[in-house]
Amino acid sequence: MVKFGVQHGANSALLGHKIEDILKSIQITEKLGYDSAFLMDHLNMFPRRSEVYDAWTLLGAIACKIRSVQIGSCVSDPHRYHPAVLAQKVATVSRLSGGRAILSLGFGEGMNLNTFGIPFGEKPVTKLRECIQIIRKLWDSNPKNRVNFEGYHYRLTEAFLQIEIKNPCIWVAASSPQTLQVTADLGDGWIPTGYTPKLYQKHFKIIRGKMKNRRIERAYEIFIAISKERDKAENIMKPFGATLCLKKELLEEYDVKLPEELQFQKRIKLSLYEMSKEIEKLTGFVPKIPMELIQQVTAYGTPEDCIESLDRFVKAGVEHFVIEFMGPDYFNAMELFTKEVLPNFR
Repeated sequence: MVKFGVQHGANSALLGHKIEDILKSIQITEKLGYDSAFLMDHLNMFPRRSEVYDAWTLLGAIACKIRSVQIGSCVSDPHRYHPAVLAQKVATVSRLSGGRAILSLGFGEGMNLNTFGIPFGEKPVTKLRECIQIIRKLWDSNPKNRVNFEGYHYRLTEAFLQIEIKNPCIWVAASSPQTLQVTADLGDGWIPTGYTPKLYQKHFKIIRGKMKNRRIERAYEIFIAISKERDKAENIMKPFGATLCLKKELLEEYDVKLPEELQFQKRIKLSLYEMSKEIEKLTGFVPKIPMELIQQVTAYGTPEDCIESLDRFVKAGVEHFVIEFMGPDYFNAMELFTKEVLPNFR
């Protein structure tokens, strides 16, 4: 059975969601029978007028309010917390939730680092790998089972945590060859975004080829605009969906050349202020992105359209969708999706 979760990220920021709105959404998520609920883990986010909350503090509150769905971050990074601090935060949420916590970890983003003086530093993928290794060791630690670790970024000597838990899941947000390798070596799950079914299948084949006698949960963070009126949903999705397609590997199939300054590897390291200055360039490039590609990467339109889009990803190997509902009719969209799309995958 395919699983479905709800993410509160760029969509919540664009809609100006307050804490009360997020809590309401997650309680509805549980009531409607979803499997998981996630929060972005950011210091900054577009638009600048939006409020951005501490993910793990809020997840602790959520853990005390809901009793059945998995909860977690989508996604955290290895730069803002020492692995020991992050391990303790996630362990605490795991204890509060009865073992339902998921830690999603990615490469990191400049908008959460640069203006705060937090460096990406050298070898950030090595940092991601070491962070996961240390967190796992600390979750298994106790005063009699201490951790010693000597890495490029971190050194631990006789370290241990004082909280007993069943180890939470760690999902990796990976798309590069190096992070796909980290996923294969250390991840319990994989959660990319901005993929076509074809690219998803291709990259999972790479991960599977590197894994050794184990399996991981295959998730996908997908942006959805659903309406009884296809044109309305398309208008909601087009401007944002285009930003998800700014990958050279995707655009080459449509003979669209991506300017170097708009490539993912460049944008990911920009601060919020620096990214805002790139908006004009991005806006000018959006019309060049085919709607066919946006349709492949997201799901928008009528319930029937969304079923077709999701089915393509299921055939490509996705078994856990993490949805960002787009558009001003947020709760109505969630209700429509739940009523007319979800039953087709249960």
